[in-house]
Formats: sequence, structure tokens, C-alpha cells
Amino acid sequence: MLTAYYAADKVTVHRILEDGSLSQQPVQTSFTAEKAHGIAFSADNKTVLVSHTGANRIYSFHFNEKTGRLLDTQPKFLKTPITHEPRHIMVHPSDNWAYTSNEKGDSISKYDLNDGQLLLRQTLSTIPTDFDGTKNSTARCEITHNGRFIYVTNRGHDSIAAFEINQTSGEMTSLGQTPTEATPRSFSICPSGNFLYVAGEKSGRIAAYRIDPGGRLNSTGTVTSGPVSWSVVAVDSN
Repeated sequence: MLTAYYAADKVTVHRILEDGSLSQQPVQTSFTAEKAHGIAFSADNKTVLVSHTGANRIYSFHFNEKTGRLLDTQPKFLKTPITHEPRHIMVHPSDNWAYTSNEKGDSISKYDLNDGQLLLRQTLSTIPTDFDGTKNSTARCEITHNGRFIYVTNRGHDSIAAFEINQTSGEMTSLGQTPTEATPRSFSICPSGNFLYVAGEKSGRIAAYRIDPGGRLNSTGTVTSGPVSWSVVAVDSN
């Protein structure tokens, strides 16, 4: 299990033991940069990417899944545009591309991924052109399990931005925004890929949506979750 430390500016690796508990001491601690925020694995478990909002960097590591050790790539990190502040990061199931939600930039970026190295190729806005970007910041991003769609939450515009991913080039096309709960910091796509759940930090509710075949979201209702609903995770109960 890998953990990003937002205040301590580091990444740790803990071993998961046979009973499901974690090793008391980390297998490894890697100090990176200011505000380590998001972690993503490649599908083949050979690459780990760590996004940093404070440092405007994405660190890359080679990962040994047998020993749990991280090895720096060369160069160690990619410097992102100062207007971005990459918050969360996802790797496409093909391992060809990576995507970041840019907290400061009200945007999402696509990177080519090759042996742990990243190359910025595309950045799209997550909010409408007539909305004041100074009143918004992005949060979570997630890709559907089939790799066809990616979503980003907008805190301020209070919406979920949807994008379709071209399966040949990895390029994104905007599908617009769906209104959601106040301050949607976190969301989760269920294992089947059919439903998406959003936590409203200020509303104290969880909103549920069905993902249609074209990637658009259709509301199926809300439930009360309590004050400051910070995070939501959808799991398979079977």
C-alpha cells in the first residue's frame, strides 16, 4: 500500500500482511516535494506516479511488486505548468496515457506515458467558459474501468465534468458538466462501471448517478451521509 503525505512531502510503501494488516514500519520512505497529493499505479504494476499540488510536479518511480521498492526514474519528475497544480492522477488501463485533475487550473491534462516518463499532450477546461474560474478548484478524477470515460469534480461550480477518451490517441473530448452536491471533493465509480457516487462536503449528502453508454450521468437519487462528507468509496459486496 502506497501513501502520499500532503504535509510531510513524502511517499511511503507498507507491506500488506496475510491477515490484511499493514507492516508496522514502511518498506520504504521516499521524500519528494511539497504537497504530495495523488498516487497512481500502471496496470502492469511497474510504474508509480505521484502528483504534487504545491510543487507543480509529477514524480515517476519504477516499482518492484515483489519487494515493494520504489526506484527513481531519470529524470525524477516532470515540472507541470505553474497554472496547473496537479491534484489527482490516473493511468489509463492501456498504460499508454496518464491524466491529472489540475486544482488551480480548473482543467484536466493528458500525458503520454512511456517507461515511467511523461509528456504533456492536452489540457481541457473542466468548467463552462462563462464561469469565473477564480471561484472554482478541481478535486478528484477517475477513469471508468473500460478506459472510455474520465470524470473530474469541480468545487465551486459544484459539478462533475465528463470527458470521452479516444482509445487510439488518448485525446479527450468534453461531454459537459453535470450539477451535483455542494463542494464535491470526492467521488467513486463502482466496480461494475455502471454507477458513480459523489460526496458533497458541504451538503452532507451522497449523490448517485447511472453512467449511460455515452458516458453521461443520470441522477438516481441522494442519501444523507452526515456533516462534512469528505470521501466516498464504492466497493464490491460479493
